[in-house]
Amino acid sequence: MTDLYAITPEERATYTAFSTTMWRQLVRPLPETLWYYTNASTFGRILKTGEVWSTQISCLNDHSEFRYALRRLRDEIKNYVGHGDEHIRFLAQHLYETLEQDGADTSWFFVFCMSSVADDLSQWRAYGGGEGGVAIGFNPLKLVQGEISTRGYLVPVRYSEQDHKAIVSDVAIGTLKFFREGLEHRKDSDRKVWAERFLEAWRDHVVYCAPILKDGSFESEHEWRLVVNLRPEDVARVEIQQRSALISRHLPLSFGETLPIQHVIVGPCRHPSVSRVSIGTYLRAQGYGVNEPNEHDAKKVTLTSSKIPYQAM
Repeated sequence: MTDLYAITPEERATYTAFSTTMWRQLVRPLPETLWYYTNASTFGRILKTGEVWSTQISCLNDHSEFRYALRRLRDEIKNYVGHGDEHIRFLAQHLYETLEQDGADTSWFFVFCMSSVADDLSQWRAYGGGEGGVAIGFNPLKLVQGEISTRGYLVPVRYSEQDHKAIVSDVAIGTLKFFREGLEHRKDSDRKVWAERFLEAWRDHVVYCAPILKDGSFESEHEWRLVVNLRPEDVARVEIQQRSALISRHLPLSFGETLPIQHVIVGPCRHPSVSRVSIGTYLRAQGYGVNEPNEHDAKKVTLTSSKIPYQAM
């Protein structure tokens, strides 16, 4: 017997086409370098293990980020609760109630956050641990090659109110439209059952937007995110870390024998020469070639010091 509520190949193709169109509007050309600001201890761990830690979306410094996107969608859906079509009205009410529980704490999204801005004072202060932090310059193209290409994506965060409105409006319209069309093609079906089956399939085509939206007050960070999904086989590799407000969880990511590092900046400090030699020595100890002054070998790491005259008090 044919399953009346099964998503048809034609419907799946329609959902994919919608998702692809949205994706093309969100992506941007990759910058030459993406920067990860951290302290020297974490830099040492990254080089020694050959891994960076992605962070579960609700464990970021601003743990409301995933909730922000879903709250915006919920507010948009509310506009359809009084719609003239009873089926649209039904799904809008259902989603409005469902989205009250955003699921951020258990989301499978893990993100590795970087910036397109080099040697930025605000990020040295926020992430460099005071004086002597380190900014690791990664080759963006190599971050999304190999295994990562099948389970993750690298995109710029969207900060503008105009972008947020357009994205959540498109998602809301598409959700209600495709639900209504599917119901129309399933005569005498139970719309509650169809809603469950439809939303289960549909969310995979649009949920990737959620980690991309961020409040405009953070725009100066010029953030890019490598977003990956947690698979069942990854659970055994999850790490935890005690922080001031919560215990966070992290998924280590690797990119081959060595990390795709092309540049390292030693953060502002009172002894930049000593710090630069220390970082250079450690890079070589972990198998990374380091360019000498006036050397520009693309296969080696270029090591410089921050030009910002900042001292921690």
